[in-house]
Amino acid sequence: MISALVFTLISCLFAVTAVARNETRTGAVKTTKPTKTRIITFSGYDWTVKSGKPPLGPGPNYFSDSDRNVWLDNKKQLHLKITQKNGIWYCAEVDAVKSLGYGKYIFHLAGKIDQLDRNIVLGLFTYDCRSPDAEKVHYREIDFEFGTFGKTDQRRVYGLLSICPGYVKGNRINYDIRMGQDLSTHSFAWTPGSVSFQSVEGDGADAKEIFSWNYTGPAVNRPGLEVPMVNLWLWGGKPPVEGKELEIIVRKFEFVPIQK
Repeated sequence: MISALVFTLISCLFAVTAVARNETRTGAVKTTKPTKTRIITFSGYDWTVKSGKPPLGPGPNYFSDSDRNVWLDNKKQLHLKITQKNGIWYCAEVDAVKSLGYGKYIFHLAGKIDQLDRNIVLGLFTYDCRSPDAEKVHYREIDFEFGTFGKTDQRRVYGLLSICPGYVKGNRINYDIRMGQDLSTHSFAWTPGSVSFQSVEGDGADAKEIFSWNYTGPAVNRPGLEVPMVNLWLWGGKPPVEGKELEIIVRKFEFVPIQK
């Protein structure tokens, strides 16, 4: 049974999700409300699937809740795909319903995240649009983002880690993504006073660290009503340079609460 929390989340989540996400790079964009709402269950959590027409951030973009853009396979893995239909490109986003708070957020991926098209960005993050103080604390946004962010002078995809506001010096850091396989795992551990990020190639005992960063600055917030989210979107709403659809698989999402 879907609780009233779902409907509260829906009322603001789709309209606001990535406006603040663009504040350090593209400026705020106006958004439209989703045309419909779809709920999926993945890794033991309920997630809303974003849908709507531009101007909808990040982008601005079209987002689709079609099963061509967001679906679960027979292994219960989550697929997100950017697709093209009748000349329109559609992006994909899922937003968890439940707020989790302090703990370790772990995203297990499959896909060539080191070979993303120049105009495609993958985001793994938390976001809060429901708390009374959400805007004041920059929506409790903690980010992994992967891409070249439309840059024409470099082909190398990089990871961007940030604790919003990302425009403040020391609140963000970039690192190169260089992988010899499709599997990767990305996590951040949010505790009182710190957020520790880690990206590894592979999974399990054979995983090899790509990058890690421990942030202890003043932008670390206490939990509110933030939720984990995953999105695959087009920078500036521009079509992929290579003109190809792209799919990323989230094999599993895990949350490990802080042991008190």
